[in-house]
Amino acid sequence: MAKNMIDTDVAVVGGGAIGLAAALGLAQAGIRTTLLGAAQDIRDDGRTAALMQPSIDLLREIGVMPRLEAQAWPLAAIRLIDITGALIRAPTVTFRANEIDLPHFALNMSNADIVRAMTEAGRDQTGLSVDTALVKAADFGADVATLTLDDDRRLTARLVIAADGQKSRLREAAGIDIKSWSYDQVALTFHVSHSLDHEDISTEFHTRSGPLTFVPYGEFRSSVVWLVNREEAAALQQRTPQEVAEAAQRRASSVLGDLKAITRIGAVPMGGLIARSATAARLALAGEALHAFPPVGAQGMNLGLRDARSLVAAVVAARDAGADIGSPAALAPYERSRQFDAVSRTYGVDLLNRSLISGLLPLDMARFAGLTAAAHLGPLRRMLMRAGMGQSPLGAA
Repeated sequence: MAKNMIDTDVAVVGGGAIGLAAALGLAQAGIRTTLLGAAQDIRDDGRTAALMQPSIDLLREIGVMPRLEAQAWPLAAIRLIDITGALIRAPTVTFRANEIDLPHFALNMSNADIVRAMTEAGRDQTGLSVDTALVKAADFGADVATLTLDDDRRLTARLVIAADGQKSRLREAAGIDIKSWSYDQVALTFHVSHSLDHEDISTEFHTRSGPLTFVPYGEFRSSVVWLVNREEAAALQQRTPQEVAEAAQRRASSVLGDLKAITRIGAVPMGGLIARSATAARLALAGEALHAFPPVGAQGMNLGLRDARSLVAAVVAARDAGADIGSPAALAPYERSRQFDAVSRTYGVDLLNRSLISGLLPLDMARFAGLTAAAHLGPLRRMLMRAGMGQSPLGAA
């Protein structure tokens, strides 16, 4: 083989958590894998992820969790508080993990720590080549995919996994259409310390501009995600981090006491997308190349990690059956699973988000009815908790 040619079974494009999880899972199953686009300098932008138990289980399976446990903080309960000012105010609802026999719903940890731990594990993993090169062109043939890298090397693979984000070049090269939309929202992200104990409860205030969420991230510390409209975001970004923290404190009626900003303020414009298909010839989409939506209900990275788990399972099953791992038949189980999970959750989060910001009375009434039922009907509440965690909602009540 020519010096500038690379041959592999699977090429995973994208050095974020989803691409790394898929690459580690495949390599540990004995499939030759190359990860492209690995991060050289992992910058901590202050964002965190509340990883639910299925995601934690996946990180344990691929050997990453021991590197993260010291930085993780448990979320034992999730509290929803309506401060929309709606004519019909929804009741406050608290979901407690012990109701479904779990010690916690999730572990909150830094996105940067997750990627750093996975990248380190990837560099140590037999059968996995970790490369910082980026893809500048792709050709998806009948029998093999060929990727041209930014250093002019070429890579051939029987399957390419695109985990390269919302603006995926591989998705575009394969001709997979998307449905995309935007919101009049910006997510402000920062960390605070506070004078009152969060008691391991993640508190989500529903406002007319979107959720304001305080997620426990240490003793008397929380990570904050505050969705505001673009006009308010522009005004808040002109203020100091402490002034923004004090504005959040007022909006939340000082539920955690006095807040002190301990990081800078990040800002991410909000939008959503869903790809028309999860697969194409020699290609599978995962993570935000497949779906994206606002940070409501801690679904984003958890859904992406389920993509990775489902995709690894499909590829390994095809390999074990002696099938072509990049063929339509091999990828069909993944396509089916994503059509239900990814599509339903993307549109579900979109509906919830729009119900908050629309101000329409019928949507306020529907939210009131749903949260009232969840507050008073234990079996329904437990079903919603299991479904939110990616489990079967029909478990023992």
